[in-house]
Amino acid sequence: MTKHWVGKSRSDRGAGALEYLGIVVVAALLIGALIAAIGQSRIGDQIACQLRSIVDSADRDCSTEVDPLYYDANGSGNDDFLTGPADRNSSGSSNSTTAEGGQQPEYFQNASNTDDPVDEEKVENAVNDFEVNGGLWQRIFGGDGLRDVEKAVRGLNGPEIDAYFAGLSDGEIADWIETMESNWTEGEQRAVLQYIAAHASVATLDKLSEYTSLLQPVFDDIELPEDKQRKAAKLEDIDTWHWSEVDHELFSGGVRPADVAQGGLGDCWYMASLMSTAHRQPKIITDAITVNPNGTYEVRLFEGGEEVFYTVDPRMVVDGEGREVFHNSRSRTFVDENGDVVHGVELWPAVMEKALAMHEGTYGKAEGGQAARGLEMITGVDSVKYDTARKPPSLTELEQMHESGSMISFSSLNKGGAKKNTYESDDGETFYYNHAYVLEGVDVEAGTVTLWNPWGTRKGKLTVSADEYAELFKRVDVNEGWN
Repeated sequence: MTKHWVGKSRSDRGAGALEYLGIVVVAALLIGALIAAIGQSRIGDQIACQLRSIVDSADRDCSTEVDPLYYDANGSGNDDFLTGPADRNSSGSSNSTTAEGGQQPEYFQNASNTDDPVDEEKVENAVNDFEVNGGLWQRIFGGDGLRDVEKAVRGLNGPEIDAYFAGLSDGEIADWIETMESNWTEGEQRAVLQYIAAHASVATLDKLSEYTSLLQPVFDDIELPEDKQRKAAKLEDIDTWHWSEVDHELFSGGVRPADVAQGGLGDCWYMASLMSTAHRQPKIITDAITVNPNGTYEVRLFEGGEEVFYTVDPRMVVDGEGREVFHNSRSRTFVDENGDVVHGVELWPAVMEKALAMHEGTYGKAEGGQAARGLEMITGVDSVKYDTARKPPSLTELEQMHESGSMISFSSLNKGGAKKNTYESDDGETFYYNHAYVLEGVDVEAGTVTLWNPWGTRKGKLTVSADEYAELFKRVDVNEGWN
């Protein structure tokens, strides 16, 4: 899939540096030697910073004292920050410390790594390594500067990653990400960013998200077609939409079709695929999501039969009143890790939907598709498409495929020139044009098929006769999954 990036080309980015190259190159070599002689001292850091300012033609804060930023330790999440240097012992040497007695960045509610020890010396070495191997050196001299930075980051745990990025200026972070975009593929960028996303705090991820769109998908590109007024109310309040984490459990009582309820996004093709998979092969869903140390989730999808992974944090898009805009997660009462009974939502369908948005590039780009592809993205197995106008599967064939564990989706008719958004069966069942449905069951003796709407099983079941189903639907998509 083609990804579109907004920004300068590599040649444009390098043009500014080349204009100064004749003046800087000799000085750079001399200062590089000086820095090597000085070692990892803050004097060397200052010189590197000043040289970067010359080449980038940008004002930079080259002071040597950088205080880490932390969220309010009371966990109120009110975005008030407290600043302060990391504790050191009286000798000034580094310690391996825990968060006890200190102020921690805000983490996601299911994080397990908040008490991991921080090796201050390792963090400081990593920051100094960035000064030497960061964007400036990569641009002028080439080499493996970005790989060195990646290696340093991958050697840190979550709290150490937080301290690492707190030790870098905004300009340095922006320069690093810009250099990655110029020199690495999106897959290479995503690999290192997803490691960070699986371990870092909310504050660190928010800071990085200011400079890259690979950590959070865009959600304000949803459009309102004239014939989809059901979305109008939500889109009128689009300026109030924001990311928010609510009390939740990833799975509550197992994976079930009733967990899925399509919301304000036109991704019925994908939600129907999730519902069908939950109905016939729920283990595919549970195996697709792994909980990360910081409370985020690693989600496995497939593209062309190959695994692709996305790190999804548990924040979902909500409106000004805190209601989910996209997937309508069902409220549950469950017991949390502390043994307390809490009310929250079961999050796995929203997590899978957010992974889709990251895969497509934005939530808006996830609108519109075929259930056959949705099933392939979830299972990694090719779907079989049946054109009902040519050779629809018989009820006996549908029953055999369904009982074998196959996921089956029905695609409704195209709207064409119809003035209404719906059409009806002879028995009065109402169907929506350009919509995907899920096969719930087949009754060969009664001569009927029963379907679910991915808007939610609580909407009830739809039953159509064998004689009529081929006229009511244009395509049947079947995926064997892992059976």
